[in-house]
Amino acid sequence: MKITPSGRRTPRKAAQFWGQFDPAGVPRMIARLKATIGVPCLLCDAPSTQPACFQPNRPEAWGGRPDTIRLFIYGLCVACSRLPDVTMCVEARLMAGLIGQGH
Repeated sequence: MKITPSGRRTPRKAAQFWGQFDPAGVPRMIARLKATIGVPCLLCDAPSTQPACFQPNRPEAWGGRPDTIRLFIYGLCVACSRLPDVTMCVEARLMAGLIGQGH
């Protein structure tokens, strides 16, 4: 367990995140999330209205180093964000993109 900046106790995985957390990067992250609005939906290419991000449990399986946090930021349209299996669809599309890039 570790104490977060807000004073809460966190499990080990979250403690690893807070150990690597860079508060200076928060405005950049917010800007990247806002920039996804209006771009094509990751799943259907309709204009996106829902910014989203995906953090894999094992970054090395997604082209990152094991000691880092990997985030994928993307946009979804309303219809796709309501799909019952949206998480599986997003993961499949992201992985297909990585395989296509040779990672």
